[in-house]
This record gives sequence, C-alpha cells and structure tokens, in this order.
Amino acid sequence: MEVCPVIIKYRTKKYACREGHIVAVEVERETGKSVWVKEKNWNGEMVIGRNARHSDWSQYHDTWAEARAYLLAGAVRVNEALETRLRKSEDYLVEINTLVEPE
Repeated sequence: MEVCPVIIKYRTKKYACREGHIVAVEVERETGKSVWVKEKNWNGEMVIGRNARHSDWSQYHDTWAEARAYLLAGAVRVNEALETRLRKSEDYLVEINTLVEPE
C-alpha cells in the first residue's frame, strides 16, 4: 500500500479564529486552485472538504512566511485606509472650527 506524503499548508482567515492568525493544516490533496482538508462539518463529523486556495474567507499558503506576508500586506492596507480617513476627518474638523456665525 502506497502512503501519500503529508502536505502541510498554512491557512489564514479573514478574521482570526480561536487557533490564531496562521494555522498549519494537513491537506489531503491539492490542485492549482483547490485544497482538500479534513475538517468537521456542520454536525461535528469529520469529512474531507474542498476549499479554494484563495477565497474571500480563507487562504492556503505554501509556507508560514507567505502566510505572514499576506497578513502583513492586509494590515498595511487597512492602516493606510484608516490614516486617510483620519486626515479627512481632521480636515473636516478644522473646516467646522473655522465657521463663523453669519451677521
């Protein structure tokens, strides 16, 4: 009987879960766009389910470093967006503070 090698991928999710931001998972098989992972279904039974490598909800990376780089890039994008919102808010505050009552 041929034993399949264990494939380890590193999963990141849109929101951190109990396990953490980066979780090592055993993959049963993989293609260019999908991975098959043994996981619990809605009623607690262990099943092998197909997941997209990259979806809106989770991503499967080949290395821990790639997973970290993905999370870091996302955090930088969020931070830049928040800084832009803060600058606009500060400009609006200055604009409101310079208002004077009409005579």
